[in-house]
Amino acid sequence: MKEELVEVFNKKIYVDVSEWRGNRVKELKGTQREKIDELKKIVIEENIDMFLDIGTNYGEFAISLVDLNIPIICFEPNPICVEMLNKTFKNMNDVNIINGAAGLSDGVKSFFYSKNYSGGGSFGKEVIQSCKDSKGDVSEISTQVYRIDNFINNNYHPLPKNILLKIDVEGFEDEVLEGCKNLLNKCKWKALVEINPQAIKKAKKKWGEGDILNNFNAKKYKDFGSDIIIGN
Repeated sequence: MKEELVEVFNKKIYVDVSEWRGNRVKELKGTQREKIDELKKIVIEENIDMFLDIGTNYGEFAISLVDLNIPIICFEPNPICVEMLNKTFKNMNDVNIINGAAGLSDGVKSFFYSKNYSGGGSFGKEVIQSCKDSKGDVSEISTQVYRIDNFINNNYHPLPKNILLKIDVEGFEDEVLEGCKNLLNKCKWKALVEINPQAIKKAKKKWGEGDILNNFNAKKYKDFGSDIIIGN
């Protein structure tokens, strides 16, 4: 690992520049600007009172929203990314770094990641193995999984009224949303959801955009190719 403090969107975050994605963040001074700008707009215009960053990676989304003074909860199981996140956000009281994943139910599951590529970590081993930048190097760890319904209910009172989520968990986005269902039924919400057909297939899942929209009575607001913004 080669840790560096790099600039992204006029902020600073720690990344591991020895792996492909960390080095890419450094070179570009931040990625996914269009999506981040759209989420910032949603926070301001819709009075969002909590941001859940599920699959945080190095925290580009979280650091971009930190000045908006809302609680930010980051779920990230990759141990290298967690180490970087803890350094980036150590003095930011509104940001809660959770060393674990969000999913269908509370418990412990195997998580697979590569030290060569932080972007493809997944509950599905074949997902990260299929990423060319992992170079076939895959590690397995046991990670705590949290059902968001339970986590928020147990830790945040009063409950949020307007939630924004970013969900990027390489094929298991459906399980994260199902684990939020009770909470989402009680509030206004929008979510940026990655829909990566290759990851879904490698995770041996069968779901798509239509399934999410139907299962959660949601509407699609914006399309970013493989990512969509949905909500009620």
